[in-house]
Amino acid sequence: MFRTTTNRRSSTAITSFPALVAMAIFAVFSVGVAVFQPSPLWTLLLLPLPALLTYAVARAAVGVPPTTAGMKGKAPRARRGLPRYQLVAMPINHFGEKLRWTLDVLGAPYDESTVGGILSASLRGRSVPWLVDRVSCSRIGNSDEALWYLAAVHVPTMEPEAARRATALMQRTPETMAWEARLNALGHAIQGWAYFYLLGPQADAELSLRFWGGREPTVPVLQRLAVRIGHPVFSAAVRDLFDLRDAAKHEARRATIAAILDEADAALQRHDGKFLTGASLSYVDIGFCALLGPLLPSTVLPLWANGRFTSFAPLQDHPSMPSALREFELELRARPCGQHIERTYREHRERRP
Repeated sequence: MFRTTTNRRSSTAITSFPALVAMAIFAVFSVGVAVFQPSPLWTLLLLPLPALLTYAVARAAVGVPPTTAGMKGKAPRARRGLPRYQLVAMPINHFGEKLRWTLDVLGAPYDESTVGGILSASLRGRSVPWLVDRVSCSRIGNSDEALWYLAAVHVPTMEPEAARRATALMQRTPETMAWEARLNALGHAIQGWAYFYLLGPQADAELSLRFWGGREPTVPVLQRLAVRIGHPVFSAAVRDLFDLRDAAKHEARRATIAAILDEADAALQRHDGKFLTGASLSYVDIGFCALLGPLLPSTVLPLWANGRFTSFAPLQDHPSMPSALREFELELRARPCGQHIERTYREHRERRP
């Protein structure tokens, strides 16, 4: 649809490199202390050195912020030929796919850093996705806000015809803004409702490991190991976070999902079965399809993220998939909105280099 030059490549090192540097330098420092056995006073006096060295190495790797170019009278630009934007997301995350899909449709120049999202939320207190603008040194940590940042900053830089179509895609109206609230409610309801089965007492841990990136090659190897080793702890934390033992909340989430699916069916009928908010694809369609995509493993997962994640293949027909999720998939595929999701993925989830 909106074709501009893109440069998509993995950039996992950017988010994890400073932490790895710190671990390595302090590990060497610890070994040095053990070997040379300085006095406690000398150890305390030397302690700032590894911290300063960590800062210097990480700072050199990240480089001078491009905004300082303005001090020299130059236009800011991304360093070392990197694309302007970086998407940080976990493999199965419907808010991340919403942002990723929009970036693809806009043809925005970006690369992706894939992380074990459960680690980011648990250890860093920061949920994914987030979007980094390397030119302005901006970091936007919410998918909705990242969309509006792209609409305000990126779309005006596009060629006129592409910008016109992109503006139509991103146009906010009373109808689309009402859908924004519904989609946020839908996304959180899906998370809690699905985790009830994926993290239940009889659930196969392999399913949640794959959803969290524990088997995904694009996730850094140390993060994969951390997800696997910490899986029991992370599972317990998620069960508490979403109150998965609360039957009333579980039923309320299912009711929220059903109500929004009914509204989607009605919206499609008003718009001749094509799109949710009009005669052409909008960010609402992208968001709706991305949010429900993981619940259609048989048909949507092969198209998820343009096939970026190879670890998802077993999820398409996994023998341990909870029966409630299988039944929901069949029910959703029979509905107009479920057929809309499958059709939109087939026709508008373009593969890009």
